Amino acid sequence: MENEALGTFDVIFLRVSDGEGQIDSMSINKIFYGDLQGISVGKMLAFRGEITGSAGYVTMGL
Repeated sequence: MENEALGTFDVIFLRVSDGEGQIDSMSINKIFYGDLQGISVGKMLAFRGEITGSAGYVTMGL
């Protein structure tokens, strides 16, 4: 492959909501190191259903 960048990244999860209700939100931050350097910021919304084990989530990069 002619165009290749090598590196690593760290992921930092921070809870934004209190976690008491059915809907939680988190901040997802990534820091990239190596040939490409930078940061990425995202949000995650999660929903816990009334049935045990039922849940869903969506993430968005900002």
